[in-house]
Amino acid sequence: MTNVVNFSATAAQQVRYIDFPAKFEVGMRVYCGLYGGKDGTIIAIHGEQTPGTVRRFLGGAGVAGGSAYIDVAWDTRGESGGYSKRVPEGIVRGVQWKMLSGYRDPAEAIAEAEAFVAMEEAKASAVAVAFEKGKEAVKEKFSFLTVDDGTDRNIVQKNIRALLKKEFPKVKFKVTKDGYSARRVSWVDGPTVDEVKKFTGLFEAGRFNGMEDIYEYDSTPFNEVFGSCQYVFESREYSRETEQKMIDKVWEEHHWVDGSGEPVTEKPSHEMYKKGSTYNLCIKGWGESFSKEVWKALSSASF
Repeated sequence: MTNVVNFSATAAQQVRYIDFPAKFEVGMRVYCGLYGGKDGTIIAIHGEQTPGTVRRFLGGAGVAGGSAYIDVAWDTRGESGGYSKRVPEGIVRGVQWKMLSGYRDPAEAIAEAEAFVAMEEAKASAVAVAFEKGKEAVKEKFSFLTVDDGTDRNIVQKNIRALLKKEFPKVKFKVTKDGYSARRVSWVDGPTVDEVKKFTGLFEAGRFNGMEDIYEYDSTPFNEVFGSCQYVFESREYSRETEQKMIDKVWEEHHWVDGSGEPVTEKPSHEMYKKGSTYNLCIKGWGESFSKEVWKALSSASF
């Protein structure tokens, strides 16, 4: 075996890359660049190695050939550790893998990997127990809601209505299904969208990740017990009376000018606001639109 040093060598020696050997041997050190990069030890080789058949294509992105399979025990580093079993020989000789100059006793590497796996299993068990306790807790806290047993396709909107009625008894909410994956909630005046979202958001099954263009599911004790959908869209409308109150309020708070900078002395009517003709009225010396200021005042207030 060439280019082999004891595992207790310095850190600089541990990460120094070397050429791939003619054949892999148990105890050799390897590096994989996936998932942030990790170091490991070959602990088993299954089958007959045929390195001469391994070839790369697509500029090294693809690998074919090889007939053996490699087991690797990974060094424990933070959240990384454990095993990779039966990795094809060709993959290990691919562009994402490299050889390290160190050597490690396979039994020692296996013991470390097994300890990591046991620790991860204990964590998972603790999380599962906590999750079940959380489900019992929400059943008790929200005992007025109906548990989703999978038989009622309308359970989500029923529970949304019940929860909002409990939290905002003076407001009438309309809850409808929008396809299979979404629900729409609308109401007039009452609480803000953010105040309602605090409760409707409990029914969302996760969030859309725009960076990766995927929907990421996130099970919670609440949405496991009372049902979930991918999206809940909230929409608050305003009565004429409420809009007029905000028009009066915003008008009194500032001095307004028209597009030419001339003072405006006549308060806009509700009809002007609804038609959008108040966009050209601006706060003197500031430039904020009258329509925008009214909208901001409406959206941030509860009624």
